[in-house]
Amino acid sequence: MSAQALRRSGWILWLLAPVLLGLSLYRPFTPSNNRAARIPTVIGPWALVAEHPLGARGHALLGTDDACWRTYSRPDEAPVYLVAVYHDSNWKSVHPPHICLEGSNMEIVRDDSLAVDLGGRIQEVGELLCLSLDRERDYLSLYLFGAEGFTTSSYGGFLWHHLPRALVRASSSGFLMRVETWVGEGGEEAARERCTAFLAEFLPVAEALLQ
Repeated sequence: MSAQALRRSGWILWLLAPVLLGLSLYRPFTPSNNRAARIPTVIGPWALVAEHPLGARGHALLGTDDACWRTYSRPDEAPVYLVAVYHDSNWKSVHPPHICLEGSNMEIVRDDSLAVDLGGRIQEVGELLCLSLDRERDYLSLYLFGAEGFTTSSYGGFLWHHLPRALVRASSSGFLMRVETWVGEGGEEAARERCTAFLAEFLPVAEALLQ
């Protein structure tokens, strides 16, 4: 690349920087489109066990009330916990899951990504292994960001999917999903199997709700 082209690229970045900063800081509250509320109470062999209210403060922090926190379980198995946050134009209501987990008195001891088989669909997901400082137990979280025709385990990838669209006011709807469980009998492998099995059933449901 020539020196002139480099200087031109530098000026473009300087001009765009205030716009991108403003987009990242501006967090309008988005009323719910009831996507999270329409998540079924039965998902494959998994049934809803409990609904955990997020409360006004939780919704205010997210910038949307189109979110849920639930417990699901298969018969005679340890439960999984689902956190789902949907967004429309306010894609900034979705943030890295690390923030909420660390705010829940968890210490992240491993931060990774891996490819999992979701019923024949190979999908890369983020994986966090946490230590609960309250319970002194390990806690496993698998997470995924999505939009119409797009999924990623990377928050950076999620941002770069939305930022160019935000510049031309063409933001698309999307979601963050977290599927989590306590590591217990069977260790991390059994915990990962529970989360992966639930994700295989839930991802098509989550994507269908965007349409």
